[in-house]
Amino acid sequence: MIASLISMFNMKTLILFFLIVFTFTPASAGDMIHTDRKVLPKPEMSSVSCPSDTVTDNSLDGKQYNTIGFHFYEHGSYEAAIKYYLKAIDFKPEYPVTYNNLGIVYLKRHELDSAEQCFRKAISLDPVYVKAICNLAVVCLKQKRNAEALDMYNRAKKIDPSYVQKRVSLFKESFKTFLE
Repeated sequence: MIASLISMFNMKTLILFFLIVFTFTPASAGDMIHTDRKVLPKPEMSSVSCPSDTVTDNSLDGKQYNTIGFHFYEHGSYEAAIKYYLKAIDFKPEYPVTYNNLGIVYLKRHELDSAEQCFRKAISLDPVYVKAICNLAVVCLKQKRNAEALDMYNRAKKIDPSYVQKRVSLFKESFKTFLE
């Protein structure tokens, strides 16, 4: 089985496959191999800081709602993160980062169809958004659509090889720790 995988794909592709599979395993498995914080993609925070509790909803914009959603995501409050990401989309529907962030939350919750819709929307808004492309590759792999996942990986690699290499390097480091 492994020999046939190696013959079908080059080594870089095989590394990506393992990166994606181990990146999005449940938290208990991530804790076991020490990858839960280093390798998992994080939603992106807007350049604005998180508003105080005294700020009213009327004074916030889409990027600020995205930042609040990021704060809730970081603290494991996925329901609240979804709520604020959706508000961010209401205020700034052309901002691809929020769709990617929302997709990551859905991916963490194993809601693959919703995650895929979010990543595809982010990519439609920004066709060279490499993080969303890589995240869509993860969804494709989890749905056993390996050819499409490979296409997404190759597309991301053409856009930003250093980002893809960074993710692969983090995986290699984490995998090395797992083997020790």
